[in-house]
Amino acid sequence: MSSGKHLILLGTHDVYIHSVEFDPTAKTLTPVHKTEMSRDPSWLTRHPAIPDIVYANGHVEGKVFCLRVGEDGRVDVLDEAVSGGGGPTHLAVMWDHSALLIAHYGKDIGSLASLPLDPSTGRFLQPKTIPQHAFFPPYTPSTHPRLDAPHVHQVIVHDEEIITCDLGNNKVWRLRLGGPDDETRWVVKGVIEDFEAADGPRHAVVHPNGQYIYVLNELSSFLTVHTLPPSGPSRLVQRYPIRPEHDRSTSQMLGAEILLLPPTIPSGDSLLILSNRFSAAPQGDALALFTVSPDGGVVQPAKVPYIWGIGRHIRALDSDPSGRYVVAAGRDEGGVVVLERTEDGLVEMARADIPNVVVPLWIK
Repeated sequence: MSSGKHLILLGTHDVYIHSVEFDPTAKTLTPVHKTEMSRDPSWLTRHPAIPDIVYANGHVEGKVFCLRVGEDGRVDVLDEAVSGGGGPTHLAVMWDHSALLIAHYGKDIGSLASLPLDPSTGRFLQPKTIPQHAFFPPYTPSTHPRLDAPHVHQVIVHDEEIITCDLGNNKVWRLRLGGPDDETRWVVKGVIEDFEAADGPRHAVVHPNGQYIYVLNELSSFLTVHTLPPSGPSRLVQRYPIRPEHDRSTSQMLGAEILLLPPTIPSGDSLLILSNRFSAAPQGDALALFTVSPDGGVVQPAKVPYIWGIGRHIRALDSDPSGRYVVAAGRDEGGVVVLERTEDGLVEMARADIPNVVVPLWIK
């Protein structure tokens, strides 16, 4: 990859992972490689300590993959394994790099699974997960058709704690690793459950100071802000709709992703970006923007609260490490877009017409 240019991987609702090159000087986004994979490689996660190792899911076949990404964007499959549940949806690496954690949305019941990794290489140590290391959330019955069983949609590694968004239970679980005196691998240390009846927590991000968690709720399309104390119950701080005003009467819309960008100036506000899906408006789906105070406790709509023009069915988002550039995609229309952060929100820099993209991963 040439100096000054950036490499981005793109997972899809298809059978491909695309590699694209972003040139901020020329303002271009150019496809460089296409790798055939298992059906629906819809989530990509980078190893936190080994830059060329990336993990991907195979949502339809119930698999996970260990990949090596070359400087030129070529992707090689090093290992594959059975994920241990239905519909592997989200991935994260344990704090000690000893395991790949796999969130299963599940057709019937969702779960959290664990696949052993070689901490020195990041590669899989066996071809399937360990059943005894799975977490099956207890289910609280609901009459809502989407809250029909546990559906673990995301796994977050926060210090030495695991946080999982369980859409089907309308809860966020806080887990710790079990010790010698515990009967299970994972022990529930807390539950965030101050949601409204059909919020459906899908994805969340934790403020860098660890005191607040911001939750995107898929079913209600609301952002909720909660305290995240080291122990004891959390507290709901704020609720905001993420749909634009003209979309708020549309029950078919769903929230998808949440991204927290660092401040652009010392002691400045951070920026939360949340994506919407299924708007019938001519301008397509919107990104909702919120500012976050330096201490994380005050969230409010940004000066420009919505950005349109990305496309339709916007799912995952990612950014470069500095938070200057954001990459988003319209799965059904609009392709892949790189945006630059400005005082007035986000401005389009480059676009590529690549279909079915649902998750970008900024590599370099």
